[in-house]
Parts: sequence; structure tokens; C-alpha cells
Amino acid sequence: MVDGSPAKLNVVVLNVVVLLVWDCAGKRCHHCASMWNDTKEEQMMSVDVRKVAGRRELCFESLDQVVSDAERLVASPNHRTLGNWPLHKLLTHLAHTIEHSIDGFEMKAPFLIRLLGPLIKRIALKKLSPGIKLQKQLEQKVFPEAGSAEDALERLRAAVARAKGERMEAAHPAFGKMSHDEWIRLHLLHSAMHLSFALPE
Repeated sequence: MVDGSPAKLNVVVLNVVVLLVWDCAGKRCHHCASMWNDTKEEQMMSVDVRKVAGRRELCFESLDQVVSDAERLVASPNHRTLGNWPLHKLLTHLAHTIEHSIDGFEMKAPFLIRLLGPLIKRIALKKLSPGIKLQKQLEQKVFPEAGSAEDALERLRAAVARAKGERMEAAHPAFGKMSHDEWIRLHLLHSAMHLSFALPE
């Protein structure tokens, strides 16, 4: 039974649209399929993050709050994560995304996803849900290795410092044109979604 509230319905619509268009794009373009979809074997090995229980409820109001939460996690000797990625990969991914919202992204989503990008963006800027699977080739780009949680934290600090002094106006790989304020909103939601899987103890 789906909650009938507008926010819940928006999330459902976003997930349905992304899944349908992703599937269609994969069938039309073998390159898109190999870049944006896991193999069945890889899917079986990963955790279905849509069903993970015990995540933290997070709502960030500034990028400084994101850094503070990351610092608390790294400082905890018993930190752990509930999903598919260790803390150092989560923090590096957040830093990587902030950096590329300034410098620009190398890859683009399949054409059909980009065609619906403005619609998906309006929904995503209200709430982000986990669960989109990426093929290893793309996964390695957006979840790069970091070395250690401390190294990843330093990269996140540096990325946030850049975001406070530079304009984030690069086009999103799926959503297209983004303003600086839209990027800030997306980074806050994106960070809250990923860090909800990280527990300090």
C-alpha cells in the first residue's frame, strides 16, 4: 500500500520513471546498457539498499553540517555501514560529486533519461531514494578509491571549501542544467541519503 501523500507519490513516480526509461535505454543502446546496468551476477552479490533497515534519519541544512557528520563518523573507532560501500568510499563519492558540479562531468546518462531530466530533477530536489544500480565501469568513476576514511574526509573538506568559494553550475549527467542553489540542495539531499547508511558505532 503506497502512502498517498504528494511527497511519497513523487518518490514513487521518480522510481518508476527512472526504472522504465533505464530499461528502455538499455535495450536501445548496448553501450548504455553496459555502462549503466549491473549484470545479474553483480546484482545478486550486492545488498538491495531499498530494503536496508536501521538507517539514520538525516536532514542537512548546510554543507558544513555534512562535513561535521562525516568528522563524527570518522572519529568513531567502531563506525560501520549498512549498504554496499564502506565509509571511505561514501565520503569520496560525495567529494567527487561536489568537485564535478564545479568542474563538469565526464559522462552522461542515456538519452531518454536526459530527455526526462527536468521532470526527474524537480522530483529529486525534493527527496532522493537509494537503489539505482551502476555497472562496475561507471561505479569505479563515481565511487573512486580513497585510501582511508581520513583521506576521504580531507577530500570532502576540500571539496566543500571549493563549493563555498566557487560556483557550482556544471550540467548534471541526467538532469541537465543546474543552478548553484539547485546543486547545494541536491548535495544536501545526496549526502543525507548516503550517510544515512553510515553508523558512528
